[in-house]
Amino acid sequence: MKSIGSKLLKTRFRTPNFINSVNQIVQRPMEKLIKPNATLPEEMVCIVDEHNNVVGKAPRSKMDAEALYHRATFIFVRNQKGEFYVQKRTESKTWCPGFYDPCSGGVVQPDESYELNAERELKEEMGISKITLDPICTFLYD
Repeated sequence: MKSIGSKLLKTRFRTPNFINSVNQIVQRPMEKLIKPNATLPEEMVCIVDEHNNVVGKAPRSKMDAEALYHRATFIFVRNQKGEFYVQKRTESKTWCPGFYDPCSGGVVQPDESYELNAERELKEEMGISKITLDPICTFLYD
């Protein structure tokens, strides 16, 4: 499954255009960032507690509606010059549809490792496969 509208754009991470894009996102009202009637297929998500212990699974819509803790991956792609690749999110996404995204990634499905999820999402969203991914960190977003 290839992400519709996913397009690679080359940019420097600290360019004024990137900073302006981030500022525009931060300054927009929340209702402009979320598309409540997005047309994404329902997927099951690995639900965890605040210590990252698996406690079950749930449909993505329930995860979103109830703000359940879940696992996700974020993959940053750089070229040899240190430039980051940025993709444009498809209009069918619920979060920030049509916005530029400095990373690839997605929610981890039940029985899927972080590594497998990162590989799958990177291939689906940017068409990149068969490369070595280096884990950087884990964090809790609340």
